[in-house]
Amino acid sequence: LHLSIRRQRQMCIRDRLMFVTISGADAGDTRAMGWERLIQPLDAGTYDLRGFVRQLRALGYAGPVGFQGYNIKAEPREVLTRSIAAWRKFTAE
Repeated sequence: LHLSIRRQRQMCIRDRLMFVTISGADAGDTRAMGWERLIQPLDAGTYDLRGFVRQLRALGYAGPVGFQGYNIKAEPREVLTRSIAAWRKFTAE
């Protein structure tokens, strides 16, 4: 059985992932951005988080995924409500 190099890499990554944390974020030069653009609710930012979650699922990743909400300048209940709703949309596809 011959596996493509890409598929071999995907399997290697999947086998090493133990835990994933995510947050909404802006795409671009992250070194030039402050934390307010790098850690946002899951429904915010310009980074394709839905695509990232789709890739995790395509890899066959079934481990835990945590929300990174450190220092978001908003009411925590609102941030969690929005993020849970976004997560449900991402995982319903």
